[in-house]
Amino acid sequence: MSLLDVGTSCATCALVDFLPFTCLSCERVFCREHVQGHDCSQPQIQAGPSRKRLRGTCAFGECKVETIESVGGLEGAAEDNVARQVRCVCGGAFCVKHRSQEAHECTAPRALSARQDAQIVRRDKAAEVMAKHFPIQAGKERIAVPKQVDRTRTGSPPRLNPSSSTVPNPAPSPSPSPALLTANDKLYKLHQTKTRSLARPLDAKVPRDKSAALEFVVDEGGARVRTWLAGGGKYAPTAAGAAIGTGKPERIWVPHAMPGGKLFDTLIARAKMSRAGLQLAALVISLRPDAPRAATPLDLTLSAGEQVTSGDVIVLVRGWE
Repeated sequence: MSLLDVGTSCATCALVDFLPFTCLSCERVFCREHVQGHDCSQPQIQAGPSRKRLRGTCAFGECKVETIESVGGLEGAAEDNVARQVRCVCGGAFCVKHRSQEAHECTAPRALSARQDAQIVRRDKAAEVMAKHFPIQAGKERIAVPKQVDRTRTGSPPRLNPSSSTVPNPAPSPSPSPALLTANDKLYKLHQTKTRSLARPLDAKVPRDKSAALEFVVDEGGARVRTWLAGGGKYAPTAAGAAIGTGKPERIWVPHAMPGGKLFDTLIARAKMSRAGLQLAALVISLRPDAPRAATPLDLTLSAGEQVTSGDVIVLVRGWE
């Protein structure tokens, strides 16, 4: 391939030009020196008038924003096809904000797009379905949703003028804080939480808020109960049930409305104790920090809620006096 095959020879001087120019009239190729002023056999094509950018303002009210056709560099003549496309159907030139017919309160008929036409068709069909299946609701007006107001933000408090003699009302004194829990109170609260979390209901139909969580143990001879009542030492409610009974404590939810007699029979059945021999008794022992060490026999004529509270220990003994 020759290097001369790349360029094109000028029609006047035969110079091989690698960047030739083509005349728009005669369509011949020339170099840079002869593209202008050559003897062209065709009439010269006159260049059209250049567009002038008209910096117009929006025609809506007192809006001074530049119009869309002005931003695009188009003339403001209404006969211009390009300018007519960016104008409203009423012929006015508006800015981007007031371009829509609703924004500048256009008096011309609404010019809807295909998307808007489809939306109107769907709305009319929905109205027909509502009128057919819900005739009572069809004629009712829709309730407008009230404007949402942010009520969480409040204004800053007014500042007091130093020169003013007005004295603001003093702030109310804070209420006294509750007394702090003692170490024994915390231990008892921990004991109640543990009992509630491990207890099983005697009646699954009764909710927990209408029941009491207790520890149930058996001390058939009553010796361990008497030893615990007579002893002292460190306060340990979580270990009291194991110290009072002969076996591992059983944690149960006792309904408040359960009669004392029914509770007594239920405990005997769960412990599998025989009624033969010395008389059986159920003792209620409170483990509250402020309560003395005492064992109260269960009254069979009263309900359980009147005699026990969550955290108590109930123990079955034989021959208790």
